[in-house]
Amino acid sequence: MRVTVVGIGGLGHLAIPLAAAMGAVVTAVSGSPSKEAEAKSLGATNFVLSKDAEAHYGTQEVVLNCASGGKGFDEMVKMCMALLEPDGSFCLVGLPVADIKIPVLDLVFNQKKVLGSIVGGRRDMNELLQFCVDKGKSPLAHKTEVPLASVKLLQLCDLGGMKIQG
Repeated sequence: MRVTVVGIGGLGHLAIPLAAAMGAVVTAVSGSPSKEAEAKSLGATNFVLSKDAEAHYGTQEVVLNCASGGKGFDEMVKMCMALLEPDGSFCLVGLPVADIKIPVLDLVFNQKKVLGSIVGGRRDMNELLQFCVDKGKSPLAHKTEVPLASVKLLQLCDLGGMKIQG
């Protein structure tokens, strides 16, 4: 299976290694060339700058949009739909701030599908967690030491123990 992940941020950091672990040939698409090494380290076979995506139109079975936002979102949707081969699936997990425009003629004449998901049910999540255990996959995490004084200060602020007067 050929899967394209658009948006190499939080959701994309999960989507790339999971799709690769499922046996997909993963193409990562980003507007930022600085994301290439990271995308490939996560399991992407290919990296494409969004400005160069036209060379890959009609080649993907699944396009998973992990990017969210407003400005330029309709252009991104148009690119995602163009990347799909006939009968391909475009799945939105990154959400726009408003309704989106779908190229209807491309959708209908090429029998493409548009799907959306925000979260699966308990069974889906349990299945995914078991898959991650079986494949040794885990999310990226950055650990840092936080001084105890900072923690105490934050606790005071959260509990309303500090009053700012001015």
